[in-house]
Amino acid sequence: MPEISSLTVSAVVTGSVLLVFFLAWLCFPQATNGRLAAFPRNRLPGIALTAVDITLIAYLLLSEGFSWIEAYRPLVFVAAPAAFAIVVIFMDELLSVRALGGLFLLIPFWILKTAFMHPSSARLLMTSFAYLVAAAGMALIWSPYLFGRIVKRARAGGPAGYIIGFSGAALGTAMIILGFFAY
Repeated sequence: MPEISSLTVSAVVTGSVLLVFFLAWLCFPQATNGRLAAFPRNRLPGIALTAVDITLIAYLLLSEGFSWIEAYRPLVFVAAPAAFAIVVIFMDELLSVRALGGLFLLIPFWILKTAFMHPSSARLLMTSFAYLVAAAGMALIWSPYLFGRIVKRARAGGPAGYIIGFSGAALGTAMIILGFFAY
């Protein structure tokens, strides 16, 4: 049995998440529109995504072996909860969208890390996707109101919604197929 590469895992997991989200977008347009419209002002997902972001940042700082962090390693354990509290208290306006943008900035690190060493030229799909996700993350953090404008224009169930839904589902399917057969 051939060895499963890290890029395979990244592609299949990312493709599965995309496929499930965009199939829900296509199959349940009313529910999707309601949840997406309510997402920016919903505080609970913002707190949860902020916790995930801060945890991933702390994990990244502690696991990557930065020499300047090793000297202050115990400080990370104090700074992470403090940063979480500060963000949740002082940045509560559209926290969900900003935290989603932060997650979009963190996820490409691991995708690019796995794609960098893979010999196949098909890795460029994952590399391009990672850079697009990072750009989307920067846009969401910089202008969280952009999320609401995009959701209004691309309503699930409308013509633009179907194009976006089918495109996203096709991208997810392509990532899964490449994950199993090319990586």
